[in-house]
Amino acid sequence: MTTPRESAAMHRLADTLIEVLAAIEDGRVQREAARERERQRATLLRVPQPVKSGPLLVDAKEAARQLGIGSRTLWRLSAPHGPIPTVRLARRVLYASTDLKLIVDERRLEQKDYGKDSPR
Repeated sequence: MTTPRESAAMHRLADTLIEVLAAIEDGRVQREAARERERQRATLLRVPQPVKSGPLLVDAKEAARQLGIGSRTLWRLSAPHGPIPTVRLARRVLYASTDLKLIVDERRLEQKDYGKDSPR
């Protein structure tokens, strides 16, 4: 026979165990979701998406237009200071169309990771 005090303690212990198990399950679900996002990102980065039409390399003005940013922002985000790779051909700084597409796809995945893919 258990006393009311022991019964209350067992209920508290059971409630605590349920909370711990729920937290463990939440962590497992979050880890699986993170692994899936990483698999998607790795697949996206590993397989370059073909450019449907247009030149293989574009100048800074066209690259900025394609990304929807200003030319100064593009220069700040360009290699070696930023994530957008450049191709130097003679004295010109050019951008590969496939690299621009990868940057957009990467950003889209990052926004999905944080739930920010709603239209502005």
